[in-house]
Amino acid sequence: MTDTPKPNTTDLLMNAALAVRAEQDRRTADAAGKAPQSAAEIVAETESRMAQVQASHAEKRQRLREWLAPLPQTDVCPVHGCEREISLELSYETQCNVARKDRHEGLSNGTFFAEYACPKCEREATYFQWQRLGIPEKYWGETLDVLSYDTEKCREHLKLCRAYEANPRGFLLLLGNPGTGKTHAACAILGKHGAGWFTSQSDLIVAMRERYNNPALLNVRAKAITAPLLVIDEIGVASGGNDAATILFDVINARYASKRPLILTSNVPREELLRNLGHRVLDRIGEAAFAVLKFDEPSKRAQANERYLEGF
Repeated sequence: MTDTPKPNTTDLLMNAALAVRAEQDRRTADAAGKAPQSAAEIVAETESRMAQVQASHAEKRQRLREWLAPLPQTDVCPVHGCEREISLELSYETQCNVARKDRHEGLSNGTFFAEYACPKCEREATYFQWQRLGIPEKYWGETLDVLSYDTEKCREHLKLCRAYEANPRGFLLLLGNPGTGKTHAACAILGKHGAGWFTSQSDLIVAMRERYNNPALLNVRAKAITAPLLVIDEIGVASGGNDAATILFDVINARYASKRPLILTSNVPREELLRNLGHRVLDRIGEAAFAVLKFDEPSKRAQANERYLEGF
């Protein structure tokens, strides 16, 4: 598996700082009639400043670590009653007590604040985020790691899903038999991305039809078009009505034109997909496709029965 490399944040900040500094120096030099700093001088000065910032951050973190060391390393969550551990990541040092005073529930000496991490609280925060994305409860907190396949073909498909998860771009079309993890994969990718919207084709069409006579309702068209990452589940099923194909084309074409990522899942045969979506939609999907993946293994829902019932 090869994930698409992400840009180095430090390098991006450095390049941005260099560009801004070079422009500032040019204007200052023009006004004073002096030669601006060379690129090498700007790089050296910027690196020196960034090194100072990093050193200061490391010092603060060490002071915080030393202050936390003698404190109780565990306590009881007041919400769930379970044990929680002290967290270096959540604890902090500040010179302003007023701004965060009301938010503080841990220990403090006025400068350092010790916070404890409750796994159940963290899980609930994650679930709230997934709920906000529209992801069905069954898939809250799920990842691609849970999925496994028997055939090499489907294992390669899973690798492509991971690559898309690392850098969503274009359209990802997940096809195949019911119960082969298509919706699971789409929800896992959306949850990892953290920004976007999940909907099914039927829910999208119904919501847009309801707004015909009640414009005060949520503008789901705008939401579907502008979401950072959109998932449309169960696409291609016959929806009835003369406007279904137009609604889908409108959304898909808008995301195609604006180059916004889109994940589509479907278990209908290719011929039915073509008949219900039309050539115009499939033509755009073909051009914008990151990958078209067909999961043709048997349904795994019977095997997942015990895991599903654990949530009750």
